[in-house]
Amino acid sequence: MSWPILQLDVNNAFLHGRLEEEVYMEPPEGYPRLNRDRSASLIHLNEVKHYLDSLFTIKDLAFAKYFLGLELARSPQGTCITQSKYLRDIITDCGLEDARSVSMPLPRGIKFDVESRPLLSSPDRYRRLVGRLLYLGFSRPDISFVVQQLNSGWASCTVTRHSITGFCVFLGGTLISWKTKKQETVSRSSAEAEYRSMGTVVCELLWISYLLIEFQVPISLPIPFWCDNKAVIHITENPVFHERTKHLDIACHLVRDQFKRGFITPLHISRKEQPADLFTKSLAPPAFSFLLSKLGLRCCAPS
Repeated sequence: MSWPILQLDVNNAFLHGRLEEEVYMEPPEGYPRLNRDRSASLIHLNEVKHYLDSLFTIKDLAFAKYFLGLELARSPQGTCITQSKYLRDIITDCGLEDARSVSMPLPRGIKFDVESRPLLSSPDRYRRLVGRLLYLGFSRPDISFVVQQLNSGWASCTVTRHSITGFCVFLGGTLISWKTKKQETVSRSSAEAEYRSMGTVVCELLWISYLLIEFQVPISLPIPFWCDNKAVIHITENPVFHERTKHLDIACHLVRDQFKRGFITPLHISRKEQPADLFTKSLAPPAFSFLLSKLGLRCCAPS
């Protein structure tokens, strides 16, 4: 979308000021819904800026170019979001300006062991770096697994044997949501780990569908749900009592319930074609590059 984004800054604004008295507020009524007029005029936006300036004394930063580590570049085709400056700041803070670049975030099949390395004497800097890398993942989903070390890898964590949940959600071919997270429980099989991951994705799809409805964006149901585990698809489509699935949480069967309602339809995909593998394991360079291209990520750096 090529909508103009204007940026303002209120002078001398105290974000965490404390009041001695109690204050009760109610939200404004808002604007009436317009049936045909779906746009806002820049002229009216200027009027709003002048009005706010008369009340608070604001600094007009014109069109937004940098916001909370995000660089915004507008074009007729839309808005490009990068974090190149934020990344350069991280490299400088770590003293890695002269370090050599690598083609892969992690070597293939690498496993981390808590006992193999000594404990850090001061972990504060490490925690700060991890937090900054997590924030960097907003525009770089390809580093999500590297940062969190957490598709679903059965018993991936060598310490707790917890599995990894990883997924990516597309809207019209555009990646809009992704996540890498360690599961809270230990799974007895790869099918169980995958089924728990599907429950997480269904919750995300439900939330996104509600949001799209608010935006008046039509949704085609059922939503195709690509999974590389045929056993999980069988469990979803066949509500039959199984000895190996009777211990699953009721929350996991949200997947089966939404399938019966026609909200999702599970479809099988080859492991080699599964882009969610980027979020659960370290891959060989060819596989990494191939799956990365399926996410639709493009290099915006000048050649």
